[in-house]
Amino acid sequence: MKRKYAFSLAEVLVTLTIIGVISVLTIPNLISKYHAHQNYVMLKKYQSILANAYALIIKEEDTFDTWKLVDGLYGSKVVANYILENVKAEKVCIDNVGCWSPTITKALNKKVNVTLGGLEGIGLNIVCAKLSDGVNICIDMWGGGDIRNIFGVNTNLNYASSIWVDVNGNSGPNVVGRDVFAFVMTEKGLKPAGSDSNAQKCNPKDMSSTSGVQCAYKVIKELGIKY
Repeated sequence: MKRKYAFSLAEVLVTLTIIGVISVLTIPNLISKYHAHQNYVMLKKYQSILANAYALIIKEEDTFDTWKLVDGLYGSKVVANYILENVKAEKVCIDNVGCWSPTITKALNKKVNVTLGGLEGIGLNIVCAKLSDGVNICIDMWGGGDIRNIFGVNTNLNYASSIWVDVNGNSGPNVVGRDVFAFVMTEKGLKPAGSDSNAQKCNPKDMSSTSGVQCAYKVIKELGIKY
């Protein structure tokens, strides 16, 4: 008879323990990278959708200046009327709750940034919409100075429009720069926030002072950076 060798119970337990430790260390990172990639894919998708919508609007209205943009809810409605004609909106909320995440959007440093709004969405006097693919968008108006300083996009307009895109809808983390990104519509076309400032206010090494508003350009440029 030939003797057959097998693993002892102790050896099996040691092997399972090692596998468990490796899983604990690697699986969360893999999941995190997967979600970051999915967010990047949706961000690129909506960059294309919104750019196409912008092109169609300009074709109909001749120039961006004919929109007669003003601050406040009226201005948000003007832009929203154009944009929502070119996306599949299931629900529209005019400065009201119901079309944005049920948790307040946080800044990249994980602190609640009250300047970004509340449960209605991001900003004040806003028009938000739930889209058929689960994405939430929010349209707001800003002065030209804010567009340059906060969003990192150059414009000569007195007012321009921001379009916030929550790429995974009501799912978390609902953080600007991770799953919530900003685009700006100006006379120069649709631009991801941070495109004219090289995303200076999206510095992962300086989390204490960054809001994440200018991260759209950085994430698109660096292929779904995860930090």
